Amino acid sequence: NNFSRGLKTDRNLEIGREGERKTILIERKRTEKEPIWEALESNNSGFDVRSIEEKNSKKDLLIEVKASEKDLDYADIFITKNEWDKAHSSKVKFLFHVWVSLGKKNETLYLFSTKEIIRHIPQDTGKGNWQAVKIPVKELVDDE
Repeated sequence: NNFSRGLKTDRNLEIGREGERKTILIERKRTEKEPIWEALESNNSGFDVRSIEEKNSKKDLLIEVKASEKDLDYADIFITKNEWDKAHSSKVKFLFHVWVSLGKKNETLYLFSTKEIIRHIPQDTGKGNWQAVKIPVKELVDDE
């Protein structure tokens, strides 16, 4: 029903925000600069966090964060067409931060480039066009 779907959506949003918060902390420590949490401002930018490539770099790094409480064997990520278009056409470095087992002892962060994700992205054909794709995280990890 709509009520339980609403609760699930709220929970997914919470999980996503927690993943973003953890990415912000990691990027702050890694670069010693304050990253910009874009997702708090807009869901339309196609990425969640703007950081820099390395400590003394002026080069932007765009990060799309995905998070799941599920363990690696069961975790999926969903990438929207907008997110993929932004990632794929980005003139600056773009990474996907994928958190699995979020909040558990075995919590793990995986980093994937667009090159590692592209083979799982569908193509528009005929009059059909895709809006979002579901990718099992284990497939991405096994690709590495």
